Amino acid sequence: MSKSVSKAPPLVPTGKESLVVVADLANALTASAHFAGARDIEEAARNVQRVASGHGPVMLAGAMRALTDAIARTERALAV
Repeated sequence: MSKSVSKAPPLVPTGKESLVVVADLANALTASAHFAGARDIEEAARNVQRVASGHGPVMLAGAMRALTDAIARTERALAV
């Protein structure tokens, strides 16, 4: 019997969302990951929220890449 893992949409910044929206979405993901016990995703989402909430120029690429990697690691672990 194989497990079915639902795939989340890609987490690539499009440049269309405001930083406030990115921070709010990251906050929601942080809470969901915490509730699900997905600590790696929780930590990465919290970092995206921190970066998006910063003042001045914001570079999201590294934080978003870390979040995407955390999600991929979690998906692989669940697929075993």
